[in-house]
Parts: sequence; structure tokens; C-alpha cells
Amino acid sequence: MNLFIALLIAIAAALAVSSAPIPGTTHSIPVSKDTSLCLDTNCYSAVYGTSATIHSANDANDVAQVLLGFALPSTVANNADSIDKCTLTMPAFNTPRHDPVKIWAIRSEGAWDEDTAAGSLQPQKVGSEMFATVDSNEEFSLDITYMCKDAAKDGTDLSLYVASLDIPYTAKSREAGQPSMLQITTH
Repeated sequence: MNLFIALLIAIAAALAVSSAPIPGTTHSIPVSKDTSLCLDTNCYSAVYGTSATIHSANDANDVAQVLLGFALPSTVANNADSIDKCTLTMPAFNTPRHDPVKIWAIRSEGAWDEDTAAGSLQPQKVGSEMFATVDSNEEFSLDITYMCKDAAKDGTDLSLYVASLDIPYTAKSREAGQPSMLQITTH
């Protein structure tokens, strides 16, 4: 009888552990949608969702932001407390400079479509913005853990705006085979 009870306890414990996220698991997620949004009046309605490049700028005649979307894995969605770290990795600048570059990012609503997103039709910005200084000569990473946790709490996919504040940023998009990546580490 004691052996039977011990066996039942062991099976119940194994089932409980198997449904929990695996400790220290890292999910590598390629961007599922990306586009550039022109914020100038001369191209405010232009759609760039299938372009081979993503572009951001903050010049008088060229104001644009990159919009990225990621599908969160089911083990993370609605389970924000399981996220230890979340890092966005972006391709290097096509025209590198030797100066450090300031990057701005903010989360957006998750529902948008590459075929229709434009400066005149863009998802709402939500949450807190962040700033980082990166090297434009190589791919760069941003710690966006709080953005991932907020999206997971909301039960939505993660979408965010990214922009270069100093010099124009142009890089290959997912359509050109060099997508931005999200690394989520869970416990």
C-alpha cells in the first residue's frame, strides 16, 4: 500500500513539473512583421511593409520609425512572471559610422498589419519609452524585458517602435532574410 501511494505521489509530481516552463529556457524568435513608418507629410500614407529594408531617421526632411512585431511563445503569453530577460537584437546599420548612436524604443499595441501600417495608420504607443547608446558598426541589442513582460501581462504579441535619434538607420528587413530577433529567457 505504501509503495502504491509513493508511486502516485511521484507521478503527480512529474506531471506538475512537466507543465511548468523549463528553467533557464531561451526562446529565439524572429520578427514576424516589420515595416518603416514615414512621419513626414510627403509620405505619411506610404506603406513599406514588404520592403527589403527597414529605415529610421530624425532629420528635418526625413522622419521615420521602425515598427516590429513578434509572436510571443505560448509558454510566455499570460505568464509574465516567467520572463527573466528579454533582448531585442537588430541588424547593423547599412552605413556604419564610428560614433555611438542613440536609439529610442517604446512598446506599441500588438494589432497591426504590414500591408496597411503607415505614418497615417499606426498602432498606439503604450508604456514607457527607453533610450540606449549603441555601436552602429555591428548588430546591436536592447534590453526590453519590461516591454516583454507588459505584453505578456496583456496577453498580446509584442510590438515596438525603434528609432535612431542621431543618424539615419537602414538595415535589411525580414523580407531580405536578416530579421530582427527577440531572445526571451524564462525560469
